Amino acid sequence: MYLYDRRDRAVAQKAVDLLEQAIQLDAKFARAWAGKAHVHRALANFSGNTHEEYKKSMEAVNRALALDENLSDAHSALCENRFFYEWDFGGAELECKRAIELDPGSSLAHQIYSRNLMVLERFDESIAEIKTAIDLDPASLFSQRNFGIAYYYARRYPEAVTQFKRVVEMDSNFEATYPWLINTLKLQGKEAEALEWFMKWQEVRKADQETLQAFRSAYQKSGWRGVEVERVKRRASDTCSSTRSARRKVVSMWRPRNPLMQSSSLSIAPRLRGEMPRLILSFASAPSSPKLTVNVAVPALTTIFDTETFLIHSSSRVGDSG
Repeated sequence: MYLYDRRDRAVAQKAVDLLEQAIQLDAKFARAWAGKAHVHRALANFSGNTHEEYKKSMEAVNRALALDENLSDAHSALCENRFFYEWDFGGAELECKRAIELDPGSSLAHQIYSRNLMVLERFDESIAEIKTAIDLDPASLFSQRNFGIAYYYARRYPEAVTQFKRVVEMDSNFEATYPWLINTLKLQGKEAEALEWFMKWQEVRKADQETLQAFRSAYQKSGWRGVEVERVKRRASDTCSSTRSARRKVVSMWRPRNPLMQSSSLSIAPRLRGEMPRLILSFASAPSSPKLTVNVAVPALTTIFDTETFLIHSSSRVGDSG
């Protein structure tokens, strides 16, 4: 599951290919089916094909459980789907606990349960679980980063910064850590240090010298707001050249993925402030859940969390940290 742990779309797809090869060699290899379920769950976070990846994940989960109903990895994959797609929080927790019961030494099971607890705002329990996951697999970059995220959501910002920096020391090319570190520093009022880490992140992303200098100049002139505006300017040409295609993609992406949810309204607002096509959606969620309102702005203007395409503001928490 090393490739799964990298949290990168291309690498995750390679993991799927390798697991499918293993299944072709032995269709009764339950752990390969469970691994495939986990990777499709991860791919659901990286692309707009959330529903399709969910179906593939559940198909793999069911195959794994049919072969071995006591396979911990299969139950932890089911836990993720119950929680992050179906919003069945009680069912998810049962599956996570079952996975740990079946294999207390599974770092993966503890890591997934930690993420569930994190979003339920049971932060002390979440931190305890992710610590256990790290004790079992200290080399897991994803678990190490999620340790920092658990501190972040618990508003223990100094500890979060220390942990995020530790992950960068482990692997400076693990890009998924930088946005969390930068934003945590910003919340502490340490914008100058946040800029230093932002520039390091851009170097990891192979930004050229002209781009780096533009960000430095923007910060000197307008502070952090200048950096955000510069990011938008540099992405605007790509965004605007494919606005029509992007809008079609966004509409498809944000149709209700949960079969229990039905769309109550959907509209694409006129372009606002020049280069910002926006999509505004409202969904009536399942009867047992509060109404969910999602506003999507392309490109993101107010946060550096958006390392992909969309910034999501929601009235409820979205727990899949990807």
